[in-house]
Amino acid sequence: MRCGVRWSGVALLAVLARLGAAPVTVSAGELTVSLDPADGYAISSLRHRASETELVAPRPAGVKQDRALWLLQLRDAAGQTRTVSATGLAADCSAADGGLKMVWREVGAALGADLTVTATATPRTDDIAWRIEVAGQAEGVLWQVDFPRLLGLRGLGDDQLALPEYLGRLVRQPADHTWRRLLVYPQPASMQFMAWWGSQDNREPELAHVDGRLAETGWMPYRGDHLGLYLAAEDGRGYYKVLGAQGGEVKGQFGWWLSHVPELATWPLPAGRQAVAYALPYEVVTAGFYGDWHEAAERYERWAAKQVWSARGPVGTWADELPDEADGRARFVPRWFRDIAFWGKFYFEPAKVLPELAAYRQWLGVPMASHWYRYTIAQFDDNYPEQLPADPYFREAVRMGRTMSVPTLPYTNGSIWDTDTQSWLREEGLAAALKDEAGGIYPWDIHGDIFAWMCPATAAWRAKIRETSHKLITEHGCPGVYLDVLVAGTPRPCYDPAHGHAIRGGNHYGAGNRRLLYELRERERLTDPEAAFFSEEIGELYNDLLDGHLTLDQLRSTPPPGEQVWPLFPAVYHPYTIYFGSDSSLETPLDQLAWEMGQMLIWGSQPL
Repeated sequence: MRCGVRWSGVALLAVLARLGAAPVTVSAGELTVSLDPADGYAISSLRHRASETELVAPRPAGVKQDRALWLLQLRDAAGQTRTVSATGLAADCSAADGGLKMVWREVGAALGADLTVTATATPRTDDIAWRIEVAGQAEGVLWQVDFPRLLGLRGLGDDQLALPEYLGRLVRQPADHTWRRLLVYPQPASMQFMAWWGSQDNREPELAHVDGRLAETGWMPYRGDHLGLYLAAEDGRGYYKVLGAQGGEVKGQFGWWLSHVPELATWPLPAGRQAVAYALPYEVVTAGFYGDWHEAAERYERWAAKQVWSARGPVGTWADELPDEADGRARFVPRWFRDIAFWGKFYFEPAKVLPELAAYRQWLGVPMASHWYRYTIAQFDDNYPEQLPADPYFREAVRMGRTMSVPTLPYTNGSIWDTDTQSWLREEGLAAALKDEAGGIYPWDIHGDIFAWMCPATAAWRAKIRETSHKLITEHGCPGVYLDVLVAGTPRPCYDPAHGHAIRGGNHYGAGNRRLLYELRERERLTDPEAAFFSEEIGELYNDLLDGHLTLDQLRSTPPPGEQVWPLFPAVYHPYTIYFGSDSSLETPLDQLAWEMGQMLIWGSQPL
């Protein structure tokens, strides 16, 4: 079936305007999507089928708004980036796999390009799967692909939006104030979906306003009868991408999209005309639903439970003894780690820490553990990832901690290397560092010391983390290691061809960290079967290769008014991993401390 006729540019639009060409549609489950051939097949309607509610607002009069289904960024050897969108472009449209196939030809001609863009929208049981391919030639390379773009979404009155930022974020009334969020995956985007739900029925009581925006509140009225919209990338390999969302560009509207980063074969970019051949390596899905964040999380969990990071299974299926095979050793969570009821966080020398451990253990009378900072001779935040030599009494203190049943896991950093250490020079750390476009390191300045962000796709960096962890576990008797930043840190594109991974895009960062953790855990369990490893913050990609996640969102994050930290990640992954936190202090007033501890328990965290 043909659902469009190929014409060139302005001529097509003129004919369609006269003929009033109807939008083409694809439906699945609770959602019908309409794409307008007179507008370059931009999404012109998202209709919630059962309620017949339209979720896309009319175009605002007098406001230029590009609602193109896709945007392409092209980058040339001189570093100039240019954008091409589907707006105003002709396309062929035909039926394919029960859905739609749209083909734009001669794309980017004004920029010296000759590209063919093919996008498909395929209905499945209760959602619509989207794919895009770009092929042809261009002056430079394909740098970024934004697709699909769902813009002009309208607020219904009582609206909420969930974002997968670390533990999760809840944005209230996303269409009514100006905001913008670009979440890089695999961090700070801990998952790959966003969800909105709304109703014209405003729930009482109305929320107070602060500076013209809704203030955060600790309660949530029932919204299980709301209309919902869901957008997700079904990427089980951890490709680098960006989840984008914004509100307030046009009053009463918000929008969201995914940005995909193609792999490059060489760097620096060669001059002249280059072949382009890109196919999105996963599907993006849209769906309508009834409910709120609970139902959105259930939908995502049905897919996530089948991915490699859920291979360990729910906690009730975990092995009680270390398995013999390598995969089992890498994914094993020791019993003592599962049974922790309280986490401590202690600083400085053993003479200070040991009495504190003993007092907490005696008073609480529950299984507990601690992570330990500033146990080194060097000043804090220096020499990462090497934290030895430690205090002369550190090894004995670790042993005594084990004796009183308080495992203490020392702190180090799993993502950066101090550039003024002897090991950086002698072991040629520069070769294993992430490289920016100019071939330099990505620096992190900590109190005047410069650290380099490291590339986990390199064997040298993975070996360095194994070495530092092995010394803490075997030479000092530590029951495990706290690898800070490994999960919390935002991936940086790497432009070093010598590393052997795809340049800029791809999944080398997440896959490299997974390999790092797998090798570390599988090998170290041969020495200490119950060694445990965790990192700060939370991310699905590492669920099966960490014993737990330290989450600090509740108390360290300061979202703007109208936005708050929300347990979106636990709603999906509570059966599959352990998390603990947040970051309470001894100076906290008792009533506030009780609230903090209660929130951690309600959200499924081991309290800290």
